[in-house]
Amino acid sequence: MLVRHPAVAALVATASLTAPAAARAADVSIANKAFGPADVTIPSGDSVTWSWGDGPHNVHVVQGPEVFDSGIKSAGGTYTRTLTAAGVYTYQCDVHPSMRGQVTVTAGPAGASAPAPAIGFAPPRLGAVEVSTLAVVRLVASQAATLDVDILRGARLVKRTTATLVSGANRLPLPVRALPLGRYRLRVSARDTAGRRSAPVMRSFVVTRAARARRPAPQPAAPRPAPAPPAPPAPVDDRGHHGPAHE
Repeated sequence: MLVRHPAVAALVATASLTAPAAARAADVSIANKAFGPADVTIPSGDSVTWSWGDGPHNVHVVQGPEVFDSGIKSAGGTYTRTLTAAGVYTYQCDVHPSMRGQVTVTAGPAGASAPAPAIGFAPPRLGAVEVSTLAVVRLVASQAATLDVDILRGARLVKRTTATLVSGANRLPLPVRALPLGRYRLRVSARDTAGRRSAPVMRSFVVTRAARARRPAPQPAAPRPAPAPPAPPAPVDDRGHHGPAHE
């Protein structure tokens, strides 16, 4: 019969108590217009679970290796997402855009630093975003990009479309002809060809009869072909005659 020395038994017991527990998914609570904690770090392949204490709120990733949306939920709702791509996921509540959070996914064990972004490459930026009474968006883009346009009524998405941005000032009529009259919210964000995305911008606007009756912007006319050059003059011989010379 094997009898352990008391000191050895105590050492084994202490080691079992201090052994690290298995990695657990991160939990984020949503209440009082805040995410808690607002910043979590997990290893690749782990998951994050958001739990709603009140509502309505949603979890909408606006920038990161992949973009996703939980949908609008109320108290008692949950949403779990497994993240495998390393990087930083920035998310917000679209109902309350001031609610923002961040998940850092590391390629190694939890706590390792995320890869630094490549120097010299920045996501597009939007500025001076305004919506006119005729539901025309004016904005300034830092670079050529694709604009993702969401039109919401309350917390419900009623229209989603895209537009092409040029670097500098842009003017974009919103597709409101089929929408009922009333107040809406506009959410726009720009993304480049590498998938980098700007911070979303929210604006309120009203669909009026005048806005619905607005005619689509005229398309630019195709350029006319350049006129053919005039034919060269006929040659003149030594005797002043036009046409081919004769012997």
